[in-house]
Amino acid sequence: MGVSSFTIIVTFLCVALAGLAFIPLLPIKLSPLRTLPRLTLSYSMPGNSARVIEMEVTSRLESMLARIKGIKEINSTSGNGWGYVTLELDKHTNIDAARFEASTIVRQT
Repeated sequence: MGVSSFTIIVTFLCVALAGLAFIPLLPIKLSPLRTLPRLTLSYSMPGNSARVIEMEVTSRLESMLARIKGIKEINSTSGNGWGYVTLELDKHTNIDAARFEASTIVRQT
């Protein structure tokens, strides 16, 4: 004796209704929180204008640091006598290797 199609349909509808009842219990994050690894280099040259800091330090560091593998984004800010460059790294990048490479670049620059 086989299973009737009516039994299969009723079973499917019961399982579907049970699934619908559990939907509100599912955890959903519309914007998952994920912070990527970052390195920030800050420097100061007291008595110099923001334009001099940008031309002499910030732009040079940005171009040299852009060679590091795994960089997703570079942001920088220059002010009167100070500046900083922030490197946002890819989630698969080894932070220690990137830090070592950045420090080597800074020493060479």
